[in-house]
Amino acid sequence: MADDIGGQGASGGAAPGLRVGSESLDPALKYVQQALAGLQFGLVSIIVQDGIVVQVERTERKRFRKGEHRS
Repeated sequence: MADDIGGQGASGGAAPGLRVGSESLDPALKYVQQALAGLQFGLVSIIVQDGIVVQVERTERKRFRKGEHRS
């Protein structure tokens, strides 16, 4: 399951104008923090194009131990 946090899906960007190395990076960092919240197993990807954060993706994995019910 991949979630596009605060974005417009695979074809769009998370928030235009979030330049790496500038003050406007703060909103991108908030997206990353939101993507990391509650994540136990998985990954957070940050896509940058021309020095601008355009997308943040979260992929979460659920691991089941022997005897644990799947729901």
